[in-house]
Amino acid sequence: ADNILYESYLVIEEVYQQQSLLSSPDLMELHGLFLRKESKALVPRKLSKDFAKKISLLGMEERPQQLEFAEKVEHLLEEHQTSFSQAQTGLGKTYGYLLPALNLESQAGVLVSVPTKILQNQIIQEEGQRLKEVF
Repeated sequence: ADNILYESYLVIEEVYQQQSLLSSPDLMELHGLFLRKESKALVPRKLSKDFAKKISLLGMEERPQQLEFAEKVEHLLEEHQTSFSQAQTGLGKTYGYLLPALNLESQAGVLVSVPTKILQNQIIQEEGQRLKEVF
């Protein structure tokens, strides 16, 4: 077992030495740590508050239950209320809370907690990127 660990270490170390973490243009090295570079502040945009219009800009169709969910989320955000939401799979919860959150005028932000790391990554990498591109 020790031999396998040592040999695995050798392979990993060799690959690590050949890899350049700085090959990504959005990273910088600071005191031996690789950090994401600061991005330019985005100019605030005037977005439509109409959920159906925003969902169509994403190339999606509005669903009645999703619209109802989004309206409830929007009301809670306007009232600055803490809320915990749960709904069935396939309702469209992710865009149902992300699109109303785009309308927030304060810079306080929204904290979203999801049950799995996979879903967290999906929201950041897929939906977040899509919102950044469209809006």
